[in-house]
Parts: sequence; structure tokens; C-alpha cells
Amino acid sequence: MPSAIEYLDAFKTSFNTKDASRLDALLGENFTFRNSSKTAEEPIRSRSGTLEWAVSGDCTDISNYNVIHDTADIIAGTHSAEGPDWSADVFFFATIINGKLDKYNVHPIPT
Repeated sequence: MPSAIEYLDAFKTSFNTKDASRLDALLGENFTFRNSSKTAEEPIRSRSGTLEWAVSGDCTDISNYNVIHDTADIIAGTHSAEGPDWSADVFFFATIINGKLDKYNVHPIPT
């Protein structure tokens, strides 16, 4: 089973290289990405929408991972994220089914 860092690195690679193939291999068939930010253009993305977004340039990097929970069915922690004209620290948690991300949620950490 992939670790939390491997899932996060798959997102990071997509953002950095504009190649989502590594991320694609780790997403379940019914995957959804939820962003609870009040300014999110698309608060819930489908699997295909997430793959398109990951290479769009809207988010350019994630870093400073702090994994607080990493099991076969749930990962959680914090990381920073940035785009061309924004940056944020977020709390993330995700559910995993058969080694594939099923639901991924990010919540901005108030500053």
C-alpha cells in the first residue's frame, strides 16, 4: 500500500511536471476532491476534473508535509500549497479503498 507521502508526492509531481500519470494510478474510479475554501472555484472535483486541475497550473506546488495519521484506509495531516497568486496552509484527510484514494478533502488553516 502506498504511504501518505507517496499520495502527496503524486499530487506534487502532477503540479510540478504537468504530468498526472502517477496521480492517475493512485485515484479510485469514483474519486472526489473537496476543497472547503470559501474562494474555491470548484469546491468538489470528480476524478477527471481533479486530473485536469492537477496539470492546469492553478496549484503549482505542495510542501511542508506533516502526516499525523497514515493507515491503509485513512491519511491525514497538513501541508502548504501555492499557486501563481495565492498560498495557503491546509489540513487534509483522505479515505482509501484497496490502495486507491477515494475521497480527498482539504480545509484551509486560518491565519
